Amino acid sequence: MGISLVADRLTKRDELSNVPLTVTDAATLSFAAPQGTLEHFTGGALRSAGRFEWHHKDKTKSFAGFLTRPKAGTLRDLEVLDSDGVAWFVSDHVHFEMLDDRTRLSMRNMDLRLTRSAAEWLGDASLTGLAVGSMEFNALIVSSRSINLPLSCAAPNWHGNELIPGQPQAGTYQNDVLLDSMTSFDYKRCAGTCDGPGGASDGFAVFAPNAVLSNSDTDTTADVPWHGKFDGSFPPYNNDQHPFLTWNIYRISTDGKIEHIARSGVKHAFLTINSNCAVDCGNNHVLGRRCGDVYSSGNNDSSSALGPRSEIVPALGIWARCGSIYDSNCDGVNDNPSLSMTDNRLLVPESKISNTSGYRYFYEGWYIVRDDINIYNTMGSKEFTPAYSGGLWRSNNEQSFLSGAAIDRWVDPANPGSGNMTSEVVLADGRLKVAVRTKLLGNGRTHYDYAVMNLDYVSAQLEILSPLNIRMLGRAGISGFSVPAAQATAGNISVADGSPSIADWTIANGSNIVFTTPSQAAEIGWSSLYSFSFDANAAPVAGKVALKGRGLANDVLVDLLVPGDSGAPDEFFDGFE
Repeated sequence: MGISLVADRLTKRDELSNVPLTVTDAATLSFAAPQGTLEHFTGGALRSAGRFEWHHKDKTKSFAGFLTRPKAGTLRDLEVLDSDGVAWFVSDHVHFEMLDDRTRLSMRNMDLRLTRSAAEWLGDASLTGLAVGSMEFNALIVSSRSINLPLSCAAPNWHGNELIPGQPQAGTYQNDVLLDSMTSFDYKRCAGTCDGPGGASDGFAVFAPNAVLSNSDTDTTADVPWHGKFDGSFPPYNNDQHPFLTWNIYRISTDGKIEHIARSGVKHAFLTINSNCAVDCGNNHVLGRRCGDVYSSGNNDSSSALGPRSEIVPALGIWARCGSIYDSNCDGVNDNPSLSMTDNRLLVPESKISNTSGYRYFYEGWYIVRDDINIYNTMGSKEFTPAYSGGLWRSNNEQSFLSGAAIDRWVDPANPGSGNMTSEVVLADGRLKVAVRTKLLGNGRTHYDYAVMNLDYVSAQLEILSPLNIRMLGRAGISGFSVPAAQATAGNISVADGSPSIADWTIANGSNIVFTTPSQAAEIGWSSLYSFSFDANAAPVAGKVALKGRGLANDVLVDLLVPGDSGAPDEFFDGFE
């Protein structure tokens, strides 16, 4: 953005430049914590005893003695005001925790977003709301009264525990976490050289979402463990169990083809703020009934919390920590690997998001929770418009959040439309969805677009040394897709997934149109979608496509629409109808 930062003290922590500041002794924030954890701010402010400055073009802005106070109309958001009382930043998606027997309040991972005043000072009002950094503080607490925690918190209701002890027929508690929304999709940086649509370079834009989730609120809702990696061994799994978050970008062309153009690594969750709980136990490492949680885009962009998808068995909710990037020698100690600002990030090529007139764009997020009974309400997507301005990529015109897999926006299972169809595939090692859209081309030909979405299927070979120490010995995804062609003549055949590894896929065109890859790196991994397309001189009829994989004993046959017998145009039209 052309801003340089000047401060009395400037340090580096992880990948971030940091300005550590003290506050004046008389500064206080007041908050309500009726059940032992922060519910909402009630007033007060923190006054900085230090300063930092922004230098932009020929202007300087001093933030000496700035004020941080609760933002009106919110529960836990803060705003940062300069010495003239003008708000320059607003914080949101805060993580908070009361530590050391509730004598200290830690608030961290707050996204700092530009106000309109800050954006106008930078000369571009459209920058309003842009996340430009993060804020945290650690403060002493003076309590106005004693804290009495609910007695029901002594023994969490873990997944699988009997609703009525000793009466298994009455049922058990079940994990069912909900992804409620993703409030924004924030641009973080460019990998390479980004110069926008039509530029000489094709850099990679890095995006990360905000996420808002909650536990379900039913008589069978289980409490969910939420521990940071390497924090120790805890019930109910006797490990450091926590959820994982991934996100993706898809685009759908005006002619109806869906393409997966970017995918993130895995975000390891570590703490829940437990807001709006039915019962608040004051434990930031157990998500209670109806409790809500947030993760900021800045936190979802933290190198120390990100890892590769290849270490996760999503259908089991298991992290193969032994041999991972964080524990390469399997000694149970965090290696704190040195990671770059692009490792395990979502990287989308500029060329894939430049043509907004020819495509619709969607970003998707999914929390993987161990033993979750419904993976579809733990994922969701939003439509957005990528835009480039002032040297920055933006996620503009974000539409409503819709729960479920993004592939269901392409072919709606409840209303697929004429010539379209979708099927769910449930295997022992996970789930997939396969969908098809067809379109008349004229002259007796039909265009077929297939999409194979691997939701959480991984055929994994695991060495379980202990519940806390699991090693991935081998894994396999989907390595082949076959469509029966009958007597049809097919052409214009292609396969796409938005990555260079697609070159490892081969196509055989005969009685079946077969797409395969011998490369493990090019397989359809979990939380990934591949597109397969061709034209045929045959109308769609009910049939079966086949999924292939190194971990599958036999091809998996899936009910879908496939090319039927070729025929004259009038017969073709009647068959299509």
